[in-house]
Amino acid sequence: MPETNPSEEQKQLQRLKWGILLLPLLFLSLYEAYILLVLDGTLLRALLDLVLMATGSFVVIQITFSIIHRLCSRAQQQRARLATLHQIDLDLSMSLEQEQVVRAVLEGALQLTQGHIARILVYDSEREAFASGWEYTHSNQYRSIDYKPSSEEIEQRVIETDRVVVVNDMSAPNARIAFGDVKGEIRAAASIPLLHNNNKLGVLDIGFDAPHAFDRDELETFRLLGNRAAAALDNARLFKEAVRERERARTLLETVETLSATLRIDLLWERTLSGLQQVIPHNAASINLLHDQVCWPVASKGQVCISPARFLLEEFPQVHDIVKERMPVIISDTQDDAYTFPVESPGPVRAWMGVPLITNDEVTGVLMVESHQPNAYDKDIARFALVFARQVALAVANSQLFEQTRAQLREATLLHSVMVALASTLDVDQILPYMARSLCEILNAARVENYTCEVESDTISIIAYHLDVETGELDRTPKPDQMDPLADFPVA
Repeated sequence: MPETNPSEEQKQLQRLKWGILLLPLLFLSLYEAYILLVLDGTLLRALLDLVLMATGSFVVIQITFSIIHRLCSRAQQQRARLATLHQIDLDLSMSLEQEQVVRAVLEGALQLTQGHIARILVYDSEREAFASGWEYTHSNQYRSIDYKPSSEEIEQRVIETDRVVVVNDMSAPNARIAFGDVKGEIRAAASIPLLHNNNKLGVLDIGFDAPHAFDRDELETFRLLGNRAAAALDNARLFKEAVRERERARTLLETVETLSATLRIDLLWERTLSGLQQVIPHNAASINLLHDQVCWPVASKGQVCISPARFLLEEFPQVHDIVKERMPVIISDTQDDAYTFPVESPGPVRAWMGVPLITNDEVTGVLMVESHQPNAYDKDIARFALVFARQVALAVANSQLFEQTRAQLREATLLHSVMVALASTLDVDQILPYMARSLCEILNAARVENYTCEVESDTISIIAYHLDVETGELDRTPKPDQMDPLADFPVA
């Protein structure tokens, strides 16, 4: 606990004690003089009475002032503790950044308790396990740690009981275990629950390099410190979540604006994957379309390990559940998950998430992301990914509708041109080449050939053709009027 120096109040208390002690002696001396001079008492009797009464007075006054001194010292220590807690409150109120709040809590804990080391271990209530932590030592060394206490250590007891647990001397027989990774350095420890609004945020551990007898006041101080630390950490967590939600909303808005700025499907895939990188952490991602229980990728980024090239829904249980439930599916750790994958090994992938693309109340595809870090995805990320996927599905539907409309318009325009051209002439030598070129454009083909068939001679010959210079095979230019056996063209 904080050390205190003798104050002016204590010095005045000492002077008052000696003053009060001398005052009874003065009255006793006057009383004994009265007995000797007036009542003719003996000197020996007077001295004996004086000694007895002086001793009794001294004892009573000494006991009284010892009690008063102890109460004053305790009150002074209590004021020092409250002053330190107040300073911790001021330090915690100066920032909402998690790193700064954690460091302020750990520094304040060591200052308040004169401990050797302080730690904060974060507890994940969903997985019922400790997730991460930070450490601060008396030598001002601050670092993040990945220490997960065993079931035998006091942190587990704190989580179960929501109470402060202390170990006065860790070298004593049957003593509880604390700071399992630095046993030799720590001789006593206190583990404090971090609770706020019925949420278990974690524990605050304080270690001492010597055995320490914890009193009731210290336990109460630990409780107050835990309440303040928990409130500050919870506020920092809420602030971090608010900032993250705001950033996600801004990113989502920018992504939606980017997706709505194009109707070309190839650019849409590229911009979707680019926007996905900004909102969901991943090492690889793929966009997959679905039709008649068959799913296939149309765009990907990174080295996709789990998603196969083409598969049936029954071959990929995760995607089957996504389509059936119309909700995201998360695999927190591929090494522990009971799902089977349509590939022999997921490779470096440790976490996977699939999100449905829903258009007109129908699942038309699946967005898949992979991460090399386990537990990379949670319900919060899945909720945001579902919102992102709905915007992507809407943009894809608009792009497909645009492509269909444009294709229909192009076909109608070409057909109209063909009809006008056919109606403008009766010359077969002009009509047939025009028909071949028009069909090549309508069908988006590399080449179109028109043949005439002589049934009697079982031969076939080209009467007109059109070759797309950009995509056609120029070395296979057909020769007009060349006769070929009909047997060489089974389809004809």
